[in-house]
Amino acid sequence: MGKNGRVSIFIVEDNSLYTYFLNETLKEEGDFNITTFETAQQCLDSLNEKPDLIVLDYYLEKGITGMDTFKQIHAKNPKLPVIILSSQDDVQIAADLLEAGVYEYIEKKDKQVVDKLKKAILEISHKAHHEYFKDFWAKKIKTKNIFIVEDNAPYAKALELYLKASFPDATEIKIFPVAEVAIMELDRKNPSVIVMDYFLDGRYYDAETGIEAIKEIKAIKPEIKIILLTSQGEINVALEATNKYHCHYVKKDEHAFHKVESFIREVWA
Repeated sequence: MGKNGRVSIFIVEDNSLYTYFLNETLKEEGDFNITTFETAQQCLDSLNEKPDLIVLDYYLEKGITGMDTFKQIHAKNPKLPVIILSSQDDVQIAADLLEAGVYEYIEKKDKQVVDKLKKAILEISHKAHHEYFKDFWAKKIKTKNIFIVEDNAPYAKALELYLKASFPDATEIKIFPVAEVAIMELDRKNPSVIVMDYFLDGRYYDAETGIEAIKEIKAIKPEIKIILLTSQGEINVALEATNKYHCHYVKKDEHAFHKVESFIREVWA
């Protein structure tokens, strides 16, 4: 992924008019970071800039073909998608390129060349965005963010103050009165630990329960550690939380805050 999360595209084309056409066409589709080259060597020399994809003309300078260039690109970065554009329609060449690992082969004279190119680039760019943010959040999970999902405001504030004193290096400790709002913030804040009350209908009667919320959270981000904090002692709730969703179960009593602290220390150890 290029700077500012923009998809980076290399265009290798020795026909300046066609390069201009491609550049303007792609600008209409999205905020891409486009770099153009007239020769294969210029492109190869710039691979350290780590583009997300390359649009490569098949016939380039001095008899160099798309296959020659693709093999060199593939040797340096086997996962880098390459789209070949060609003015000829040799089926064998197309088949050889696709078998070698080219992402897409498009004939320049095809009436749908623009649509096919856009479709391929958008597919690759969407995948690049997904991988970028997946990697971003995977790194962000290492930050020390805690969600407290508790509809009893005084209790939530007391727990927040206790955890801030216990973990002065915590990145953020945030309180939510209902789980629905916390779930909406999962991607942006990406907590490593969630302390979840079981009964969350004190302020909003139709709010989902802690177990319902845990089920949603685990489906979205199974790596998040969850502490189910509850004032009731139903064995079925404890079993469901621990066995099915792998949560840490803590009963609200005089030792609850200390138990929460101890578990978080284990997670962050």
